[in-house]
Amino acid sequence: GGDGTMNEVASSVANTNTALAIIPLGSGNGLARFHGYSLNPKKAIQQLNQGKFYTSDYGVIDGNQDFFCTCGIGYDAFVSQRFAEQSSRGLKTYLKVIFKSFFSYKPLIYKLSGDKFNCEEKAFLITFANANQWGNNAYVDPDAVIDDGLMEISILTEFPKWEIPILVYQLFTKKINKNPYVKIYQTNSVTVSREESGPFHFDGESFPKEKEIKIEIIHNKLKIFK
Repeated sequence: GGDGTMNEVASSVANTNTALAIIPLGSGNGLARFHGYSLNPKKAIQQLNQGKFYTSDYGVIDGNQDFFCTCGIGYDAFVSQRFAEQSSRGLKTYLKVIFKSFFSYKPLIYKLSGDKFNCEEKAFLITFANANQWGNNAYVDPDAVIDDGLMEISILTEFPKWEIPILVYQLFTKKINKNPYVKIYQTNSVTVSREESGPFHFDGESFPKEKEIKIEIIHNKLKIFK
């Protein structure tokens, strides 16, 4: 399946001796793409037959919800919510939702407190990355490493509309971290707070969360084929 199905299965096998294997059939396939799985099911199975085990990190939201690729707050969570409401899936639908939602979304102020930093930002979106992409090779955090015990926090601050083509280009060419409107932090745990409750997303699925959310990384407790 896709990242949502992967999340359900991986949540069950984390902290066990059972390894996760992915045959990507979703709309984004972020974790599968990160690990280099073929999007052709037959080739993906062939890769699994030749693969080796290794261990990776995963994240936990508020102590009760695992994530394995990314989770986030702001515009991308808003888009995930709208995407879930659509009658069709896939990249075409996702892009349609992105552009339609952009002009109605307003950046919000967030406070973040980690083990090594504290900051307050008016942000368009904030991504907490275990892996390096949302899916469809949209590299929200190109330098993310999945077994270092840390998450990368990518904050896209408020930006002028003329910057949009540059941001899109950099997102798909692994250069978004070079943009002056993007700030990157590293930590193993962080608490983010906002003025009101609203959508939050993990591994492509959107759900409502309260004003304050805690995210942490669990180091090397998921076995996976690669």
